[in-house]
Amino acid sequence: AYRCGALEGWARERGGDAYARVLLERGLVDHHFDNKGGGRDLFAAAAAESGLEVMVTGRMGKRTKFQQDSKAQMVVLAGKTHDTPATVEDTTGDEAPHEADDEAPDESTDEAGDEAPSSQRVSHDADNILNEHVTLDEATSAALLSADLPLVDRAILLALCLQVKRANPSRCELSRGEMSAYLSRVLRMSTASADWTVFSTALLERAWLEANGVHTRERSLLQLQALVDQHTTALTLTQSTTEAASGTGSAPVEDRVRDLHAVVYPPRWEMRADYADRLQAAGMLSSAAEIYAGVGMWDEVIDCYARAGRAEQAETLIRERLAAGEDTPRLWTALGEITDDPAHYRRAIEKSHGRYARAHEALGRHLFHAGDLPSAATHLRAAVAARPLAPSVWFLLGTVAMRTGDWGGALEAFSEVVRQEPEEGDAWANVAAVHMRNRAPEKAYPCLVESTRRNRGVWRVWVGKLNTCIDLEKYDEAMQACTELLGLRKRAPAGKEEVPEVEERAVRAIVTGVLRGDEAAGGDAAAADSCARSVQRLGALLAELRRASGAPWIYRLQTEFEARRGRPDLILENLLKEYRALLTIPGWETDDLERPKVCQVVEQIVDLQCSMEDRKEWTKAKYLVRSVGTRIGSKYFDKTKEPKEVQEMHTKLQNIEHKIAS
Repeated sequence: AYRCGALEGWARERGGDAYARVLLERGLVDHHFDNKGGGRDLFAAAAAESGLEVMVTGRMGKRTKFQQDSKAQMVVLAGKTHDTPATVEDTTGDEAPHEADDEAPDESTDEAGDEAPSSQRVSHDADNILNEHVTLDEATSAALLSADLPLVDRAILLALCLQVKRANPSRCELSRGEMSAYLSRVLRMSTASADWTVFSTALLERAWLEANGVHTRERSLLQLQALVDQHTTALTLTQSTTEAASGTGSAPVEDRVRDLHAVVYPPRWEMRADYADRLQAAGMLSSAAEIYAGVGMWDEVIDCYARAGRAEQAETLIRERLAAGEDTPRLWTALGEITDDPAHYRRAIEKSHGRYARAHEALGRHLFHAGDLPSAATHLRAAVAARPLAPSVWFLLGTVAMRTGDWGGALEAFSEVVRQEPEEGDAWANVAAVHMRNRAPEKAYPCLVESTRRNRGVWRVWVGKLNTCIDLEKYDEAMQACTELLGLRKRAPAGKEEVPEVEERAVRAIVTGVLRGDEAAGGDAAAADSCARSVQRLGALLAELRRASGAPWIYRLQTEFEARRGRPDLILENLLKEYRALLTIPGWETDDLERPKVCQVVEQIVDLQCSMEDRKEWTKAKYLVRSVGTRIGSKYFDKTKEPKEVQEMHTKLQNIEHKIAS
């Protein structure tokens, strides 16, 4: 602490860039140890001491090559407000032999082997639609974007970029745009040897920032590879010449380490591991495995081999590491996953004294697929006890609990899943299923709402919501569920699981509930208006059901619906449609379930026709009864076995003939 205080006092006396560098390094220390503020105030003080003025603003410009109209672009304008005493290092970087390098670089001279030693910059390829830098309309702003700054000012800009990264969420596009503007300001300046560490840091930060961009992902990986390769003499894609690989023209060691404490630059092995992680995420498993092996990360090598389908190599490597004395639970678990031998999982659990979650999870999954559900539940519970933040394990545990009838355990497991992963629609549906099984529709309803928001294409969720809404008398939402089921059934592709038809009992409950609510509305104008709209939706639903299915029960419900609405002119029409639909059922004459339905409909039709004053309707009724009675009787050669409906139709026919005769 005394030495730091003495150094700071000496730097304060000198002032200018020397004191600014000390403040910058102190701010980076606060950032590294996560002290209060993360070095924000020290970075601002360093910029003020150096005379650096920074402004994050917007300017009109173009980001893509084919952009016609200028749009507002976020940029960082930085310049000196006054001259400050230069340090020995900065003077060395601005001597005459390097003056030409401090100007804005030509992208064509960034290849390895240039006269000026430089870090390996990777530019966009010719087919990429993005410009290398934002092109501004204003010449004044463009000059401020490319004006050269001393090394300490460039390091301060990187520190301010680091502060933006620390103070904002990682997925915030606005903060990513601000960081990109800071990095672009640094990268527009010199790439000379005196700038090697600062420039490499800016390239590294830009590569990390562009890792998930659609048009920048490829350059990000190539840039990371270039930054890793520039520490080696290997011939690679980014070091494709002997001169580049041998290090001829590269920055000397003294230039590489001079500004090391003014930036946050990771060690080489950490950069290689990070590059391998990104290759693995991109699916380049063999390349990632090779890099992991180079830094001794054998567990990751094994994972890459296993994912790449190279099980034999993975098993060989595991046994080699075990023979070398690395008797770890992770190796035994990986060996069990490759060989599908549960004994290796148990060995891993024994080695970890029961604390290795991955071994418990793997053994639980193995037992689940083997059908040993109680033992699977035991190991899965041990897995979530050791590592609670594992939604996939909680989900499997809930599945096991449902199959074993442990509804309390299932509710606990699936509730934990939705707490950790609120977007998991299947877990919401399973929580609702447990509540429905426990006869608690009021608890199931909000879970079904969440599930339908995420799983609109799953018919089981809509069936559950339909039944729950009927129980809670939410008939408008029940009708919406019916409409969704009809749409899913219509759009279901051939060869996949068929979406079931809407059940009669569900539609009947909706019809009864809506009509009962309409009758109970009374003189309340608001309630009457709401019920009228519900009745209108019900009519549309019944019409859609008729078009989609045409089942007899639909016309029966339509008849009841029209009767309750006071539309007698449509009752006879729907009864006749129901009668014709029933006649399409094969063997209805001898079916003890369908035959009474036909006769019941016929009686209702005949009663309506006979109640009219038109003798033509009476004649139609006579022929209808005679036809039905004859069709039923023709199926029974033994008259002693004729059903009672034959005699009922005969009696009905006699009554109609007597009415016509009188």
